[in-house]
Amino acid sequence: QKFHTKRIVNPLNPDYSLPKVDVIEPEPLKFIRDNINNDDIEGSKPKKPKYFATRDNLKVDDIEGTKPKANPQRRAKYSSLDYRDVTHDQFKSKRNTNPLNPSYFHRTEEGQVEEIGNIEG
Repeated sequence: QKFHTKRIVNPLNPDYSLPKVDVIEPEPLKFIRDNINNDDIEGSKPKKPKYFATRDNLKVDDIEGTKPKANPQRRAKYSSLDYRDVTHDQFKSKRNTNPLNPSYFHRTEEGQVEEIGNIEG
């Protein structure tokens, strides 16, 4: 006894009967009103922003003392090869100080040099 079936199966030329569906187009909805629109209510929209002309708030030229000072003059750079502090004579004051007979030179308002300290007596 042989096995018999109603299916037709040809591997070289297959023929399959797939299930079929009839698609029904939906009816378009009836437009009644826009539920999101609230233009008829006063104050429901934000006010337009007021843009004022801005001024430069970093400008301080009109305030006295806000400008930087002039750059100070820099001293001569240090040189490790310069030995003048050891080999040359150091500063010697021209002042004469004698505690027993003090005398000082002073410039007057007219610009003349006057000696102070020689007291007779």
